[in-house]
Amino acid sequence: LVQAMRFDTKATRPIRSAKDNLAPIREVFEIFVKKCQETYNLGEFTTLDEMLEAFRGKCRFRQYIANKPAKYGIKIYALVDARTFFTNNLEIYPGKQPQGEFDLSNDVVSVVKRMTKPIDKSGRNVTMDNYFMDIPLANDLYVNHRLTVVGTVRKNKRQLPLELTSNIKERPVCSTMFAFSRSPNNCMLASYIPKKNKNVLVGSTMHRKGLIDEETGDSLKPELITFYNLTKGGVDVVDRMKT
Repeated sequence: LVQAMRFDTKATRPIRSAKDNLAPIREVFEIFVKKCQETYNLGEFTTLDEMLEAFRGKCRFRQYIANKPAKYGIKIYALVDARTFFTNNLEIYPGKQPQGEFDLSNDVVSVVKRMTKPIDKSGRNVTMDNYFMDIPLANDLYVNHRLTVVGTVRKNKRQLPLELTSNIKERPVCSTMFAFSRSPNNCMLASYIPKKNKNVLVGSTMHRKGLIDEETGDSLKPELITFYNLTKGGVDVVDRMKT
């Protein structure tokens, strides 16, 4: 039954496929996403991440992601509620599209802007990992789109203060160093040393103060890392629930 299912008119598919890699499922997929957005209003905390739908058949945009259980499949960006795990927005990574209306940029900033468009100017927070997290992007979402961001930051980002990335070997285990940006931006950075020679960098435009979470005991984790750990797994939960 699954092998025989079709979601478009086969006779017109070659014409549509010439300008859209997602032609066979474009219409039904967009209807599904629209219904997701109409059915449920997300809470104040959301998660943006990627899923991998297992698939080993012929597909020009099939992906290999080593850290995913399926390894091979169709990559899908997802925006979900961090608490209820309800899905609000989805976008299939189509690879390089033919020139035309579906030829959208696949750079990270463009993807994040498209994925967060349904919650634009809503005051919600978006938690994301270091694949998506970018300090200028976080500031732009805060200033121009009224969205806050919490996410891990790659250590090679040029915008990072040297104080947060240098002399890591000399810093005590379980110590934290904070950095704050000037207004109108509101980005706070935390550099946390969970063990010797390991530096965890997390940025936030939601948090205002560099506080330590007392409930983490001797680990002395900053509150923004506790918040990140609580909200980062929304898409992973959805991925597990649908398998």
